[in-house]
Amino acid sequence: MNRHTEQQLLNFCVAQHGRFNPQAWESLDSVSPDYKACAMLLLANARWYGREQEMRELVGAPTRPQAAGRLSELASRAGFNCSRFAQRLQARLWSSTEPKR
Repeated sequence: MNRHTEQQLLNFCVAQHGRFNPQAWESLDSVSPDYKACAMLLLANARWYGREQEMRELVGAPTRPQAAGRLSELASRAGFNCSRFAQRLQARLWSSTEPKR
């Protein structure tokens, strides 16, 4: 995934963290369906994101092992670096909620 696409997806996920809207995920056309699916599966199993239930309903993945298997396969095929994306998203979320001095 190139930096521009990654930045778009990160911005979208930060916005969704604050105001979740399932229809927004469906209409996110600026990112490839594979990248979007990877982000959705990743966040469906990320307690730190805080939207597990909503994301699970969105991807239709009620169990973690099934979703994790699908994610690793899809991420490998799409060239989506899950750990990098998760780290960057966590840093963005943390910096957006950190008290400003």
